[in-house]
Amino acid sequence: MLVDGSPANRAVVGFYLVSQLPGRTPLATAIVEADGTYRPSTYVNGDGVPQGEYVVTVAWPRYVEFDGQQIASDDQLQGKYADPEKSTLRVTVNGTSGEIAPIDLTR
Repeated sequence: MLVDGSPANRAVVGFYLVSQLPGRTPLATAIVEADGTYRPSTYVNGDGVPQGEYVVTVAWPRYVEFDGQQIASDDQLQGKYADPEKSTLRVTVNGTSGEIAPIDLTR
């Protein structure tokens, strides 16, 4: 996951089946690594995403130091991709690998 060509380290990604949007429960989630890679988890850690069409959400919190701890703060993407009913990101997963093409967002 890249934002303006740079890795979105620690961004939170959600995958919502288009056919289940009214329930608004993500089917799979992932946390972006420092190099921009991520591996969604559906049932067990890193197992990928089942076949289907998905709305993708992304929230990229800014982390601030508070009392010796890292605390998530505002979304660096200003909520642009955070709501599954408003996100313009769509992916279709085919085959059994559960792999998703790289995504490069803009702020």
